[in-house]
Amino acid sequence: MDNKNKTDKGLLGNEKIEEAVAALQQETTQEMLAHTLTVIRRRMREAGQLIVAVEPSMGDNNLNIQSVKTDDGKCWWMAFTSFDEELKGSGSVMSTFMADIEKMFESAINAEGIEGIIINPWNRTIMLDSGEILLDLSGEERKNMTMEELEKSGFDKYYVDHTLALWPQSAGGVPWSATTFQSKGDPITDLTEDMAAEQKARSTYDNILRLVKDPEVCDPIRFLRQRELVHFQRFGEALRLLQEELDSKNYYAFNPNFDCMQNTTR
Repeated sequence: MDNKNKTDKGLLGNEKIEEAVAALQQETTQEMLAHTLTVIRRRMREAGQLIVAVEPSMGDNNLNIQSVKTDDGKCWWMAFTSFDEELKGSGSVMSTFMADIEKMFESAINAEGIEGIIINPWNRTIMLDSGEILLDLSGEERKNMTMEELEKSGFDKYYVDHTLALWPQSAGGVPWSATTFQSKGDPITDLTEDMAAEQKARSTYDNILRLVKDPEVCDPIRFLRQRELVHFQRFGEALRLLQEELDSKNYYAFNPNFDCMQNTTR
């Protein structure tokens, strides 16, 4: 079925995917990839659709999704965010149909011999392998997957350690650890380290805001950055008050939590 002359509501909003992919091509970072996946996930939850290329029927009344083989020999399904993107292929796509993003993703994970989906192979291209597709599917959808589907998608190693639970980690893949908390027992040391921690967090948020353009991400990050500034100021005030109570000539060599106690027992 040819839909080239028909505007479908399912495609409205797909320009956000195109914009995110264009930004990713300009800044090929993990943060921009995460932003692009977030945009695709949002379109999926909005019941968005993609244009899917299909091969001519061979008389069996079955639609066979057209695939493209990359240089490494892997096969990928082709899909497009708009008819304009599909037409950039100079007529290489013979026929198309509309498919829900969510259903197409689920089918791609289960399809034999398919590595994933290439969205807009002619321009503003993003290749989603089965692992990235799985990230876009909700937890409820992952719960319905069989063990064979989990293994095929590359999710099996994560499943062994965490089942379907969230596992907090940094952008570099380092898991969260309680070693984040540091305590020396000296108020001067601890307050100074608290202040440094707030500034390091503020610097991280600044870096995120330089990379990420999604307002739904940026707004809470700005709030968190402002919170770090307030915390830094409060810890600074506490440090100033503490130093005023101590001997200004000796407070770096004096721990009131310990030395006062020692003096009372001597």
